Amino acid sequence: MLTGQQVQRLNSHIAALRPQFFPVLTHATQRLTQAFPAAGPGLDLSTATARHRAAASIAHVLKNLADLDDLAPFLEHAGATLARQGVDSAAAGPIGARAVLDAVKHASGDNWSPDLERDWRDLLAFVSTALARGSASTLARTPAQLRLAA
Repeated sequence: MLTGQQVQRLNSHIAALRPQFFPVLTHATQRLTQAFPAAGPGLDLSTATARHRAAASIAHVLKNLADLDDLAPFLEHAGATLARQGVDSAAAGPIGARAVLDAVKHASGDNWSPDLERDWRDLLAFVSTALARGSASTLARTPAQLRLAA
């Protein structure tokens, strides 16, 4: 969980990056696309629409940093959806986290600090864990898988 100080620092950092934030997130999803074979065949960010949706999901998380408990179901649902599409969230989560961290760090230039890196890592670890939880849940199972389990 993020501390109040981390949330404040992240919100300030996001505000400073706001003019370039969507391109930063798009860059991160493009980096994830390059690495997606490790995540599974269902992670297809090859279209601009898919990258836009992924960037919008990331932006939704970033807008709601103070309410991570409320975001957990959103992220778990996303993890389940990815799992139904054949994505290994255990692999995709860390790859996505690294892509976002690298893109934000690059965009920050001289404003990057060890505190910001720790804050971003903590946030992205929360996101990765929630995605993996959703991927492992019954929500991730297709109707055919649920019938077989019964």
